[in-house]
Amino acid sequence: MTVVPLRPKPRASAYMDVLGGRWDAERLDRVLADPDVHARVSTIAHMAAQPDGTWYPANVLAVARSRYPREAAAALLLLLVTRYLDTEGAHLLGRERVG
Repeated sequence: MTVVPLRPKPRASAYMDVLGGRWDAERLDRVLADPDVHARVSTIAHMAAQPDGTWYPANVLAVARSRYPREAAAALLLLLVTRYLDTEGAHLLGRERVG
């Protein structure tokens, strides 16, 4: 008899924005592939990363809200910075890339 675990199959990493929306990592990566978006996100991530390897999402969200009047756009920018710092920008926080 074969025993099958009752755990669901692993899915792609999902991120949740401050409005409760879920975003798959692949979807965020597609948005980050746009050169203009990538440049903006990279700039904000470099400003947000602290020398001690921390960053403050609330500060990023405040900057995003000041630039974008729509809450959804600000929430997405914060999520893109988060994804960037998890992957390509992980070195800014002194850690390994995930996902």
